[in-house]
Amino acid sequence: MIRVLGENDALALRTLRLRALRDAPDSFLNTYEDEATEPESLTAERLRQTADAQDSGVLGAFEDGALVGMLGIVRDTRRKAAHRAHLWGMYVAGDARKRGFGRALLDAAVARARDAGVEQLHLHVAANADAARRLYRSVGFAPIGTLREAMKDGERYVDEDLMVLRL
Repeated sequence: MIRVLGENDALALRTLRLRALRDAPDSFLNTYEDEATEPESLTAERLRQTADAQDSGVLGAFEDGALVGMLGIVRDTRRKAAHRAHLWGMYVAGDARKRGFGRALLDAAVARARDAGVEQLHLHVAANADAARRLYRSVGFAPIGTLREAMKDGERYVDEDLMVLRL
């Protein structure tokens, strides 16, 4: 089941997000160490602010009542860029992968964006995240460029591919 997360999902989202940051550090700009110190109330407030928005929010994938996947969407609010939205924070727990949750999250985000009148969906994906890039391409996202050395962790750099889906 896919649904928009609300403030009552804050603990589950925070737990999954910290797992994502630990399991796939190259896929996220934030670090586990940075987010582990944030209170659950901050997550709840962020979810409260977007839960009723038609063009922004965090989608959750659930299996047997447990949150196993997440995907954020945020529409640009600037007038000249309001035709675009950005996907962020995509993650499916390792034990729930290859069972359609990632695709279901993406399909729900695309439908949500389309219903809100969004014309373009953008995302960044770590250049070394082959499975994620294949999934995005299967939905219709096309690469439009690469940010070389987009992230730096210690002395190690990670490139990010920019992708767009025109709705």
